[in-house]
Amino acid sequence: NIIFMIAIIMGNLVFSQGIEWGNIEQIPVGYQYVIDSNSNGDIIVGGFELNSDYAMQIYYKQNNQDWIEIPGNEQVTIMNGDLLITDTQTIYVCDFAMGLYGTNDLGNSWTGLAELTNEGCSAFNIHESGTFFVGMTYTGIGFIHRSFDNGLSWESIPLPDYDSNYPVEHIEFDSAGNIYLGTINGIYKSSDNGENWQKMNNGINGEHISSIHIDDNNNIYIYTTYSAQSDGMYYSIDNAESWVGIPIPDYYVVDIVTQDNIVLIIDG
Repeated sequence: NIIFMIAIIMGNLVFSQGIEWGNIEQIPVGYQYVIDSNSNGDIIVGGFELNSDYAMQIYYKQNNQDWIEIPGNEQVTIMNGDLLITDTQTIYVCDFAMGLYGTNDLGNSWTGLAELTNEGCSAFNIHESGTFFVGMTYTGIGFIHRSFDNGLSWESIPLPDYDSNYPVEHIEFDSAGNIYLGTINGIYKSSDNGENWQKMNNGINGEHISSIHIDDNNNIYIYTTYSAQSDGMYYSIDNAESWVGIPIPDYYVVDIVTQDNIVLIIDG
């Protein structure tokens, strides 16, 4: 059985130990916080503080040590973008307006403007093969870009039947190496490291993928919307070949996470 829980979290970063929740005092109240971790247990949080000049704020935690603030890139605000930390502690920040930036020394130095991408970044992730995948906000409409050389050069790959003027918003992988893109036109899937793509919308009504999550068993959960209203939540147990609707209350889902058989959705 799948158990659904609703979490409403705004402003503060919170943590849970069992059923108790509390604020992380070392991280100030902020806006647009995003979070990532690696297989070593390192955690990275980025966003910007409400009382700052909107420059990037990044906080880092290694295993059970205290949170520390690391130098951010003043050109980037992490507005609606992804944040990623690798097992070697390289950090990547994807900013919708300014592009993709990276640091391999915990923020002491960052790649420069247009060094990794020459336009905005709508989504970013690194495949188990080492291939970089990025959604670009201008020339990337209707395409996914990939790089085999850590972002030094990019190849644009067209997405079939793409009839929107908005870029790719989500890039996720399952344990078999399949790649899933969440877009305003629905779900796209590739089984060959991004060489070929298929649209996988069988059973979906609203095709705008607002949230996507893949659990440890390769079950896929998505939340979809129409152009001006919410649609609903769906899941797939067959690698996106088909989708089944999940009845949920009248919430606007901004994120989905799972643990064991429990699915948690964050309401915006």
